[in-house]
Amino acid sequence: MAGGLRVSGHWSFSSGCDAASWVMVGAQSPSGPLWTLLPRPDYDILDTWFTSGMRGTGSKDIVIREAFVPAHRTLDPSRAGDGEWTGWELHRRLSYRLPLRCMTGWDLVAPIIGIAQGAVDAFTARLRGTSGPGRTADAVLVQVRLAEASVEVDAARELQRRCIREILAKAERGEEFTPLERARYRRDKNFAARLCVQAVNRLFEASGGHAIAESEAMQRYHRDAHAASHHQGLSWDTAAEDFGRQALGLSPLPGRFG
Repeated sequence: MAGGLRVSGHWSFSSGCDAASWVMVGAQSPSGPLWTLLPRPDYDILDTWFTSGMRGTGSKDIVIREAFVPAHRTLDPSRAGDGEWTGWELHRRLSYRLPLRCMTGWDLVAPIIGIAQGAVDAFTARLRGTSGPGRTADAVLVQVRLAEASVEVDAARELQRRCIREILAKAERGEEFTPLERARYRRDKNFAARLCVQAVNRLFEASGGHAIAESEAMQRYHRDAHAASHHQGLSWDTAAEDFGRQALGLSPLPGRFG
């Protein structure tokens, strides 16, 4: 349609939609996938978010029926910051001077790192100062698991920080992002999430029967870490395969160049 497109459909996992006055959803145009931005009157929210974890995100479903979206409220995610520079020209922020797909997903990893750090802190606080037989501060099992989990969380945090620093530094220098570099960023992002899930699992397994009580924070950290890690953008197997292929000189997986 001239000047824009009409959008209809049903989308899942719209986090924070109850508090938002706009929504962004993916749509298919004749030229390819687009992200489209619509105001609150143009869509309905379906209360579908009944989940084992991440309940506070309120990631409900969005339904749109024949809403018109003008062209200025659409974005090609494959070109944003990667040939299309409107954001950079308007705002002069480094985050707009790099491929959008190099940055997406790190916002998913950050809360998982926070969840895992919360599990480390809760585990430490509950057992600090305890002694005697069983799961107490005297137990070698407890000490080793805490050491392993805490270093996994620290490693995930440093991996994220290193990648973000590198991405922004390359953007500041105006350098190109090679397909292998993009695959490495996805690899590191998804591995950071994986490290955090491993850390939470390690502590949950060492927390005994108390950990399953609803009054205990550990069960919430366990549920939330697993729920967050199930996001499609954090699939370790896909990211690992794509990096391995490119590192060995093979072509990227279809649809994974980003």
